[in-house]
Amino acid sequence: MYSSLCPTPYTLVIQFLTGENFLGTGLEQAIPIAFIATANNNIYVVFRGTKTIDEWIADADFPFVPYTNVSNGGMTEQGFTDIYESLGIVEEVNTLASMGDFDNVYITGHSLGAALAGLALPDIAANTDFADPIIYTFASPRVGDSDFKSRYDGFDAESWRVFNTNDEVPKLPPSALGYTHVNAGFPITFGKPVSGPFDFKDIAFNHEGCNYYNTLCGMTNDPTTCMAMADSADGCNADM
Repeated sequence: MYSSLCPTPYTLVIQFLTGENFLGTGLEQAIPIAFIATANNNIYVVFRGTKTIDEWIADADFPFVPYTNVSNGGMTEQGFTDIYESLGIVEEVNTLASMGDFDNVYITGHSLGAALAGLALPDIAANTDFADPIIYTFASPRVGDSDFKSRYDGFDAESWRVFNTNDEVPKLPPSALGYTHVNAGFPITFGKPVSGPFDFKDIAFNHEGCNYYNTLCGMTNDPTTCMAMADSADGCNADM
């Protein structure tokens, strides 16, 4: 247990590590990619985002593979799917559920983490007792083809796919390759349009998780309190 790593009232139950290569880490160095926490009779499945756009691109493989966690699951992006399948998320959710009285599962992630969260939703909805998980994703790339979208949307879960209209990552992998987004999405806007592939500053700013967070805080009735809740988050501040 690593409960000291989670703010009150959350209790960290398990961390998941991946051997995938991330920018700044060695090929053989396992690093955290996800965790499960509990609070108020709910289970929270959280997937790590990416620190930089280069890190995400380096990890992204565009070939399709079958999504086999549910029947008629369509095809999903190979790199995302390989990472998700290595984690055993559903097994851990089922084990945790057998040890307590939980009401629901919440799933979330940013960037690469949003893609993994998207893969988790049909799996959890079909293969656990939590048929109506709630998911919030931020800056998600496209995860699968039209058959995967149909299967995902068919669960009719409460699904919020938040994306910045100036962010390049939600435009990948290209739709020309057969990829499509799940649900309609919830657009927000910050930053400015990217001028070209070498406009690294704006590309990074438009994708930064903290900028997503601060923009959404600005849409609440109490932006200051909302932003203060993330003061201890890696790289977060209230300056836009």
